[in-house]
Amino acid sequence: MYFQVHNLLICFSPLSHSLILGLDGTDDDIKLRKQVFGSNKLIAITSKSFLSLVLEALQEKTMIMLEICALVSLALSFYHPSNESSDDQNLYSEEKNKDRYGYVESVAIWLSIMITVLVMATSEYGKEAKFRGLFLYL
Repeated sequence: MYFQVHNLLICFSPLSHSLILGLDGTDDDIKLRKQVFGSNKLIAITSKSFLSLVLEALQEKTMIMLEICALVSLALSFYHPSNESSDDQNLYSEEKNKDRYGYVESVAIWLSIMITVLVMATSEYGKEAKFRGLFLYL
């Protein structure tokens, strides 16, 4: 087994090393290994801003569907077909007062969208903050 692993490492390794002793550790060997393999440092990851997380949350399929529904609901709340054929003016005035607050549904949908997006963005921001905290320990 040792002989097979040793031969495999010798065939595929561009740099020589010993399976028993390990790396040489000389300055020339370290420079050569840095040149071949690169530096062994973690790259600092830039974190996303809260606004970018909000925009990502708004671009989800469910949120887009809710945004379209809110827009349609808002447009329909301002549409009032003329009711000229009705003879009963009291019935017409009651319907007019009832339709006056038709925009409330669309406002409720927009409010639920905003709350959901803020919760999602806050959650993601917290996760990224924890990840950055782990990165500082390394």
